Amino acid sequence: LTEDSKNDLNYVVEKIVIKNELKYVNWLNYGAQAITPRHHALDMIPGIGTTFMKQLITQREDKPFESFADLEKRVGLRDPGKLIAKKITLEIEESPRMTLFINKSFF
Repeated sequence: LTEDSKNDLNYVVEKIVIKNELKYVNWLNYGAQAITPRHHALDMIPGIGTTFMKQLITQREDKPFESFADLEKRVGLRDPGKLIAKKITLEIEESPRMTLFINKSFF
């Protein structure tokens, strides 16, 4: 990526995530699962540690989240859309061994 692209990447990804909020809320409700016995997909999102992960799992089992605002209200996690956008940006920039949102074969 060019320097200009790198500077704009997180902003653009964040706009895409917010525009497609329901898709990402549904991923949090149904797609985010344990990856290994020690790791959960939610652990891989910057800003979601063990405490938020456990709260998120408990709350979604009681009732699926309807929006990012609903998630913020019930779990206390601030700006979940920005956190997801940050994870996507990191996957694009760093090409980690394990990804959640970016298909490695795309690159």
